[in-house]
Amino acid sequence: MRSELIFQTSPWLIIPCLLAGAAGSWLLYSSASYPWSRPLNLFLAFLRALLISLLCFLLLAPLVRLVTTSVEKARVVIALDNSASLEKYAGQNRALARDLLRELSAGGYEVDLLTFSDPPQKPDSVRFDTKNTDLSALLHKVRNNFEGRHVSDVILVSDGIVNRGISPVYGHFPFRVNTVAVGDTVGGNDIQLREVTANRVAYLGNDFPVQADIRATGMAGKSATVSLKH
Repeated sequence: MRSELIFQTSPWLIIPCLLAGAAGSWLLYSSASYPWSRPLNLFLAFLRALLISLLCFLLLAPLVRLVTTSVEKARVVIALDNSASLEKYAGQNRALARDLLRELSAGGYEVDLLTFSDPPQKPDSVRFDTKNTDLSALLHKVRNNFEGRHVSDVILVSDGIVNRGISPVYGHFPFRVNTVAVGDTVGGNDIQLREVTANRVAYLGNDFPVQADIRATGMAGKSATVSLKH
């Protein structure tokens, strides 16, 4: 911490303040008759001169500015996806969060853990039961909760399955987003109806074509039935 004295007027006005103090003290203590000793009279005269000079100096309205320098460590936020799709791997993800917290703290970073739930939790108390997964909202939550703090990086731990909001790819954040993919890397059997194309106008009693774009994963050698109901 460092302090500075700032004058709103010319510093040369300190000299008239000292002269005013000396003049006032001389007028009050220059009399030859006083009921105390001469050394005491000189001491009192000095105190009075000092007081008058200080009062005159304060009339100049000086300012004292204190400058404090503090070094804030870089902060890393672990954004942990605690949705139900990761409940099967809850133990592994808690262990991963603990390891990240320990290693980053040892590296000199301030580390925080944030999930979809409020308030921030410790790794061992995170429950993977959130039904909605909005990764963009989670990153915006990090930005809002740590506004004005020196957040350099966010480590997003997720399986990437999003069922609400927009993709974080289209967001702009004041920190770097690093992703850690977790969960099952083996895709399951799935049939996806990607698109259905048909004429917008059809006449009663006429036949018209309907084209369905169906994508199947893991269905080699198997059959499935697709029904057009409406």
